[in-house]
Amino acid sequence: MESAAVLGVTAYALGTEIGTYSQLIIQGGGEDGLTYEAYSRDMLLALRSGSWKGFLLGFEQVFYFMPGLRYLISLEKIFFGETHLLGLALLLFLSVLVWRLIGLLVDNKILRIATFCGFLFIDKSARILALDFGNIASYTLWRLTEPWALILLLAALWIVLKSRASREISYIGGLLLGFAVLLRPNIVLIIPAFSILLIFDDERKFSWARLFAFASGLSPILLMLLHNKIFGNEWVLFTTASRIPENQW
Repeated sequence: MESAAVLGVTAYALGTEIGTYSQLIIQGGGEDGLTYEAYSRDMLLALRSGSWKGFLLGFEQVFYFMPGLRYLISLEKIFFGETHLLGLALLLFLSVLVWRLIGLLVDNKILRIATFCGFLFIDKSARILALDFGNIASYTLWRLTEPWALILLLAALWIVLKSRASREISYIGGLLLGFAVLLRPNIVLIIPAFSILLIFDDERKFSWARLFAFASGLSPILLMLLHNKIFGNEWVLFTTASRIPENQW
């Protein structure tokens, strides 16, 4: 019942924009989203011609742009055509996830509702770390990586806070973080903080088994390394964009 109410309030927050997600949106010039759109189209053309290699190549022999989103957009086009319906599903799921996370952190129901409404309805011009719902919804339409990586991060956090520590939870948490890094590699900086939550037992004792499970879950990160070596013959763990001085600040 709560989830249905959350979805209803989220749909109201989206307002008339909710219909936009079922339409073809022309990305603006100079935006990263236009690049991901172009890459995904070329990848699908390669797949249509029977070239799995061309599809997996992702238009770059060595990744420069964020690696994972082009593949995600390609899958969206396969199942939903020229729409943003997968992005709409993301936003609806994100709202339920945020509601449940707030519930784990805030006991008072009125304060919980107020916090959630603040997340949904605060003016996006405030740009509070770009984490308010208005900005996230805009980023989804603009084909940016932040919303997709954010939901994986929050899902990992919810699982960690909701469930007791175990090898299975450590693996799932690592897997979600691994895919988040695949979408946005600078999230790798958050991994040490999550590892503290995932590799210690209830008595705050270090567990090698949980460390191994967590590290195994991070395996999607290696997909970038394998791609860059196989297609570009370079041992680049993430992307070459990290070599640019402006991106190191």
